[in-house]
Amino acid sequence: VGALSSKALSIVSSYTSTDTVYAGTIPVTSGPAATIYRSTNGSSFTDVAAGQLPNRFITDLTVNPNNSAEVYAVFGGFGSGHVYKSSNAGLNWVNISGNLPDVPHQCVVADPLYPQNVYVGNDLAVYVTVNGGAQWFEYKSGMPYALVYDLTIVFPNRHIRATTHGNGVYERDLIRFPVGITTIGNEVPKEHKLSQNY
Repeated sequence: VGALSSKALSIVSSYTSTDTVYAGTIPVTSGPAATIYRSTNGSSFTDVAAGQLPNRFITDLTVNPNNSAEVYAVFGGFGSGHVYKSSNAGLNWVNISGNLPDVPHQCVVADPLYPQNVYVGNDLAVYVTVNGGAQWFEYKSGMPYALVYDLTIVFPNRHIRATTHGNGVYERDLIRFPVGITTIGNEVPKEHKLSQNY
């Protein structure tokens, strides 16, 4: 893949700029640290995260479906942040792990209709944030605690599908509203309604 100095573990291309590709590399003992490279032509890559991220496996990347400069990365391992966000094409990264459990994270997706709703899968369950990672909520209704290997947005019915390790595949609705979520406990409401005035 062009001029990467390490082996890539994760890769994602932009929805809005088909020439923009991000690749997450693996840490190498006695070698280069894990980092994220960006290419805008498919042949030359620039390290856009040098020294800003944990030196752990970058297990997955996703790009905001409406903005190729907004990128999310998730990490395996323990002891430091698990979800990082860049709003400027990888030049600066912010740890948005908030209240997520300190367990390896395997996957991340952003809702194409409400891209501020970001979902991650880790060794326990699916979690979602609607406020940039300030607060995360379990989003596992109907599924057991399980290692979530992959998350997929199912476009025709606006569902999210979680593929687990040995516990099956689960599907449920995406959050149907963009902001102003009030929660009771750890679950995010599935939908809201306006009823007749009384």
